[in-house]
Amino acid sequence: MKLIGTNLLKPGEKLASAVYSASGKVIVNEGIVITETYIDKFKKLSIYNIYVDDDNYDDIELVEAISIKTRAQAYQAFRQVYDLFHKGKSFDEYAIVDAVKQVVDEIISKGTTSISTLSSMVIDNYLAGHSVNVCILSILIGNNMNYNFNQLLDLGVGALIHDIARREESKESIDHIQKGFEVIKRYRGISLHSSKVIYEHHENCDGSGYPRGIEGGSISQFSKIVSIVDFYDTLTLGSDGKPQMLPHEAFEVILAESDKRFDAETVERFRNAIAIYPNGCVVKLSNGQKGVVVTQNKGVPHRPVVRIVEGKEIRKDVNLITNLTIFIEKVDVE
Repeated sequence: MKLIGTNLLKPGEKLASAVYSASGKVIVNEGIVITETYIDKFKKLSIYNIYVDDDNYDDIELVEAISIKTRAQAYQAFRQVYDLFHKGKSFDEYAIVDAVKQVVDEIISKGTTSISTLSSMVIDNYLAGHSVNVCILSILIGNNMNYNFNQLLDLGVGALIHDIARREESKESIDHIQKGFEVIKRYRGISLHSSKVIYEHHENCDGSGYPRGIEGGSISQFSKIVSIVDFYDTLTLGSDGKPQMLPHEAFEVILAESDKRFDAETVERFRNAIAIYPNGCVVKLSNGQKGVVVTQNKGVPHRPVVRIVEGKEIRKDVNLITNLTIFIEKVDVE
């Protein structure tokens, strides 16, 4: 299979991976033959990339950190707690804790080290979808840092509820940080380590953040992780009328803020947890050839293996970790 932009879809192509809503509902089943009606539907649902069948790339694996079921459970737990929080009612904090436990269990058991953040999933509630994305990727980074189960749980809980006090359509402000922290710290089932993520995820390592303007050494490691993932996911989802960025574009923005807004060592850990050029995406190489990313090289996400196909014939697989004079020039999904 390969990943192509919705604008490049043609009737007659076959869907290689089902399209789900973030709440776990199947929108379009795997294997359907794409028609103009489906293409219009994808565009209306703001699905920008779709996996389609291609015999030249039938060995490509779509790596998911967790199952759709587990993602949906975390999504639903967040929605339930979020709604009660904003109605001023008490809630069962263990609904959040139990959902994150399942996420941690799956990430540890699968042994996944990096994931694609390009998705054909329908985000039917921005804040819930964003919060679950931040939770998953933060846990993945923590797992790569050899955190134990309890540390991953505290990190994941903090990541899932980092924006719990934010209104769904409002811009972020200092108010949602203070309110979220003050309410959540009263719940005994949520550790102070998790609560601090709410309070610190907008602090910057150079002291330019808020609410306290503290510098790197005073910011918890959990908050440093969530700060990067939160910003990255906002860029790749698109928000405030801004279009989605591709993973490599968003990472370049993050990298430019390394050792300023973001902790440099944590940026390195983050880089190793994402597929900057996801499996299946069509790329143009610096030598002028076009190909499709087929596998990742662990620890070197910007230099994957790219398959070159001319006509209907596979010419070769180019491993960019051993062909150092060649690099990816652009991602061709639009």
